[in-house]
Amino acid sequence: MVSIDEQPPYIIRLKGDLKEQAFKKINFVIATELSTEAGAQHFSLHDTLTNQGDYPAEYEALYHSNFGPPLLDPGAGFNAPVQQVSPFNDRAAPELSDYQTYKPPTRDYDETVFNVVPYGDEEGETLAVLHNKAGDLGISLGFNIQQLPVFSLWKNTDTLNQGYVTGLEPGTSFAYNRSYQRALNRVPTIGPKEQRHFDITYTFLPDKAAVDQALQRVQSIQHNRPTEVHQAPLVALPKE
Repeated sequence: MVSIDEQPPYIIRLKGDLKEQAFKKINFVIATELSTEAGAQHFSLHDTLTNQGDYPAEYEALYHSNFGPPLLDPGAGFNAPVQQVSPFNDRAAPELSDYQTYKPPTRDYDETVFNVVPYGDEEGETLAVLHNKAGDLGISLGFNIQQLPVFSLWKNTDTLNQGYVTGLEPGTSFAYNRSYQRALNRVPTIGPKEQRHFDITYTFLPDKAAVDQALQRVQSIQHNRPTEVHQAPLVALPKE
C-alpha cells in the first residue's frame, strides 16, 4: 500500500506485511514500511516483528544492503564507531588489518566477512559509512544498537562482471548459523504476542561536505573509546 501525507513534508510511505509460518514452530508477521520525502536524499525502513504464536520463539534479523561502483572503488573506506571487530572465519583473518578499506577488482577473490560490534551514542544511535576513495561520494546507514546490536561487513571485491560489491549489514546476530550464535548470546527470543521494532535510515552522501559530516558523526559517537580487536574468529567453523 502506498500513501502520501497531505501536509508538509508530504511523507511518502510504502507498506506491506510478510508472514513467516511453520506448523507448531513459528508464527511471525513482519509489518514493513519504507518512507521518504519528495526530493530527499534519504529513506527509512521501519519493521515491526510480531510473534502471533502462543509460545516464545527465537528470531534473528540481518539487513543485507549491497553497494557497488561508484560508491565502491579501489581504496574506498568503511567507517563506524567500532567497539569490537573480528574475522568471521579463517578466510577473513589475514585481511583483518585492512578491513576498513577495499581492494581493486580482483580475479578469484573469495568473499570475506568481519564481525563488528558498534558503539552507540547516549540514546543508542549509531552510524555506518561507506565512501569512495576520493571521499566525495558515499552512503550512510543510521540505526540503533538497542534494536540491532551487531554489524556484519561483507566484502566481495571480485571482478566487475563477477560482482564487485560490499554488504553493510546491521543485525541482531552475526552471519553464523544460530547453532553457533547461542553461545555468543546472539539469538534473542520474542514472547507470545510481543513485538520488536527495527529502524534503519539510508542517506546518500552526494559530495565531500556530506561525507565529511557523516565521518565527523562517526568520530563523535566513537568518542575516543577503544576498539577491541579479536585476531581469531569468534567461533570455530568446520573446515570445508
